[in-house]
Amino acid sequence: MNKALFLLFSFLFLFVGTPSFAGSPQQQNNSAITEWVKESPAPKVKKKNIFKRVADDGKTIAIISYITLVGFIIAIVMHGSNKTSLGSFHLAQTMGLILTGLVCGIIPIVGWICSIAVFIMWIMGLISAIKGEEKPVFLLGNLYQKWFGGLFD
Repeated sequence: MNKALFLLFSFLFLFVGTPSFAGSPQQQNNSAITEWVKESPAPKVKKKNIFKRVADDGKTIAIISYITLVGFIIAIVMHGSNKTSLGSFHLAQTMGLILTGLVCGIIPIVGWICSIAVFIMWIMGLISAIKGEEKPVFLLGNLYQKWFGGLFD
């Protein structure tokens, strides 16, 4: 019983503090601190727009351009208001991949093998867009830039 009372009073003393009376120095000190806190102005915090950085570097446009034909059209519309070299590069790459895929889809048997290569190039282009790199897809990437590079500038 004595240990329990001792622990209870120790807990109260540590977390609640010693009792203070109306005219005690501790209460006067507390009221001075309270007044100081009321009078001091709150610090001004500069708000950062985290979405502006993503839209400015064109990475969003580059990634969206690789997601279906609808994503490509949305990326073109987004790129119209915020033109970046990364967005232009990946839009040209995607345009080339879409057209190559359409041409491969017309040719039977050989086109199926060609479609597998286009799919691999699409994955490589998407990975470079996620990394924020302007790396052309293998085989035809440099040709895509030559043919379609000026369309999105």
